[in-house]
Amino acid sequence: MSTRYLEAARRLGRLLELVEKSLAYSNQTKSVGIHEIEAELSERSASYDEIKLALIGLEDLGVVNRTSGDNFEIDHAILKSTAEFRRGVAAALGMERASKSKVELCVTFPSSLSLDKQADIRRTALDLRTAVVDVIASAQQRVILAAPFWDSDTVSDISQVVERRLKSGVQLTILGRFNASSSKTLLARLEQLAHYPGCRVLTWNTPDTADRFGISTFHFKAAVSDYGRSAYLGSANFTVAGMRSRFEAGTILRGPIAQRLSMLMEIVLQQGSDFLGDQYRGEKS
Repeated sequence: MSTRYLEAARRLGRLLELVEKSLAYSNQTKSVGIHEIEAELSERSASYDEIKLALIGLEDLGVVNRTSGDNFEIDHAILKSTAEFRRGVAAALGMERASKSKVELCVTFPSSLSLDKQADIRRTALDLRTAVVDVIASAQQRVILAAPFWDSDTVSDISQVVERRLKSGVQLTILGRFNASSSKTLLARLEQLAHYPGCRVLTWNTPDTADRFGISTFHFKAAVSDYGRSAYLGSANFTVAGMRSRFEAGTILRGPIAQRLSMLMEIVLQQGSDFLGDQYRGEKS
């Protein structure tokens, strides 16, 4: 039995169990829609949006395939017939009940800032750059790094830990507001990372995104490892100013709250487009 399916159960926990339960109710042989799942859940304990997030996560893992719109093709054998899967769901549910979200403050302090009266803040708050690097370094499967603004120095700064993860097989997705006018040095750094098979560089700044959703940009800054094992969410862009010199603050998240951020990121990434195009596809195949 592939560990991929056991990991699917562990990552999605309660929602995955609900999807499985709804399939048993509906007797669908090949595909099922989100509204059908919602209707078949007698306890009504999952909303349309929650179910969609669960299915998007399963799609990313290769357990289901989207056929059209809100319809997904699902292999019942994967979801229903293995003891490993059921043990994985049970373990995930137990972990969810026992676990609590953990939040830690991380800060970039400008050197010019005097905090004599708040010295405890300096001692107890995590260094923001170090905290973000730790999120990346802890990843065993996947890392998402998202911020509207990046610079080449920061990409170079984190490249050692990022490349170490890529070489070990970790998948990396970078999302930013990249375009033809971006720094040539920054683009060169991103291209170096894009040579790794597991790396994708996405840009939000596409005309079709603005047309379809009525929005032209995003403003959050986040780093997520292993589908919510740990995460950073804060004000700092992936720039030298944000990571080292400006007064920035954020949080390091662990537990269910980090997993919810991870599911949100899966939706966000669907709005990005492949910035580097097809130029590296041949090398990656």
